[in-house]
Amino acid sequence: VSDLADTTLYIITPLVGKRLGRFMKDILAASKTTEWSKNADGTLSIAGQTLLPEEFELRLVLKDGNAGQALPDNTAVVVLDVTLRPELEREGIARDFVRVIQQKRKDSGFDVSDRIKVAYATDNSIVPEALNEHKAYICEQVLAVAFDKVETLSGDTEDVGGEKVTFTVEKA
Repeated sequence: VSDLADTTLYIITPLVGKRLGRFMKDILAASKTTEWSKNADGTLSIAGQTLLPEEFELRLVLKDGNAGQALPDNTAVVVLDVTLRPELEREGIARDFVRVIQQKRKDSGFDVSDRIKVAYATDNSIVPEALNEHKAYICEQVLAVAFDKVETLSGDTEDVGGEKVTFTVEKA
């Protein structure tokens, strides 16, 4: 855990203030540093004072560069791999295209069960690769009986995966 997260001290100031009010300034200053230690009996030694277990929390905070969250009891952390790999980027492009087509179906007043024909054109090389790789998924989601890439097309143009794609949608 120490490779992924740092343990930070959180002082529960209303409780500590009632009991050790005149030492609060020193306790809070020491809590921002590593000048404290947890004792075997669950108490905490800080700035010459001893805090009771209910007067503080030790929290795990992920180090920079890690994505995730500490468990509520601060005994472990869950770290997520958020690296965008090419296959995930292509899947995202396909899902984005489904969103665009579904919006076009809705705007055109198509019935939810209408089968459609989709044609698209783009100058980008990654978008056709992504759409071709996920063609079965796209056709299933938008009820397309035809899904074709063409060289040129006059139709609607939308941003799909950060690239311009021109497309047409018509009832089959």
